[in-house]
Amino acid sequence: MDISSYQSLSIAKELFDSLNILEEFNPRIFYDKSYVSYLRGKSYKEQWELHMSKYWFHFLLDDGSLFIFDKDSYRYLMPPIKTPTKDEFLHSEFGEDWHEFTPREQQEYLSSADFTVDYQSYVESVSTFSAYTPIRYDASLDESDYCKFTHPAFHLHIGFENSSRIPVKFKMTPLSFSLFVLSTFYPKLWLGGIQSNLISDEILKKVKVELDSIPQINKELWCNEYEEGRFYLA
Repeated sequence: MDISSYQSLSIAKELFDSLNILEEFNPRIFYDKSYVSYLRGKSYKEQWELHMSKYWFHFLLDDGSLFIFDKDSYRYLMPPIKTPTKDEFLHSEFGEDWHEFTPREQQEYLSSADFTVDYQSYVESVSTFSAYTPIRYDASLDESDYCKFTHPAFHLHIGFENSSRIPVKFKMTPLSFSLFVLSTFYPKLWLGGIQSNLISDEILKKVKVELDSIPQINKELWCNEYEEGRFYLA
C-alpha cells in the first residue's frame, strides 16, 4: 500500500477503536511464500482459521471478522463461527456484579491468565456455526484484464467460490471499504457512530465524495454505453 492508503487505514483503525469493536490491529502482514498454496482446496472455515492463526489480517473485530488490505484488493472475512463476545462472557460469569468491581479490578482480571482460560473455555462450549458472506474488492488499471461485459476494472466479489463481479465506479480506500462493510453488516453500530458524531461529516466525505471515479483515472476502463446502463455501485 502507498502512504495515502496507510493514512486511510489509520483513520479506519481509530474509528473502529472508538466504536469498541476492534479486538486486534496488525499493521503489517507477513505472508508465507506458500500463501496461495496454503489456501488452495481448503474450505472457507479452514481459510478463515488459517488467516487467524497466521495473523494474516489487519483488523480483527470482536465478532471474529477479519479485514485484510492488500494493494488494490481489500477483503472482509465474516467468521463462519458465531463466538460470544467478552461482554457476553462477563455477563454470564458475573451478571450485574461485574459493574460493582472497580476499574482497576476489572482491568486486573481481564489481564489475568484466569480470564484467558475461562473465556476460551466459554467460547469453545457455546460457539456455533453461522452463515457467512465474505466480500472482496478488487481494482485493476491493467487494460488487458478489463472487459466491459464480464470483468469491470473495479468490482466486488460477494460470497465464496463464485463468479460474482459487481461493478464499482469508484476507487475505494481502506477507509471507504471499511465503512461500506460497517454500514452494510453492522447497521446499529453505523447508526450509533453517526448519532454520536464518531462518524463525522468529514469522515463521511471520504466514503465516496472524495474518491476518484474510473473515468477520472482512465476513461478507457469504463464503458458509458454498456456499464453506465447497468446496475453498479457508485
